[in-house]
Amino acid sequence: MDNNRAREKMDRFKYSSGFRLFLFQQVRYGVILAARHIHFHTSDAVRCRIRDKQLLQVKMRTARGVVFENVIARVSDDFLLEMHIDTDEANAAGVANGDIACIL
Repeated sequence: MDNNRAREKMDRFKYSSGFRLFLFQQVRYGVILAARHIHFHTSDAVRCRIRDKQLLQVKMRTARGVVFENVIARVSDDFLLEMHIDTDEANAAGVANGDIACIL
């Protein structure tokens, strides 16, 4: 797929938080690393006083006690309260599904 067609296709794609993703160059090798983020339902965000796109610090209550910085808050009526981190980060921090985290 040439860059123009890829750019047109990606231009139509929008994240639910309103960010647009643009593809400027075709990548033959590499990876996509999603930013760590927390999905907040609008009501949860209001209760926690969190704004969309706010950067958060999150402490994991695990044996390692890791603090993740620059965690992006994503707020929408379509979301349930859930944190998403990279598998490698989760493994290094000793984090598993269902572990408890605290927003600092």
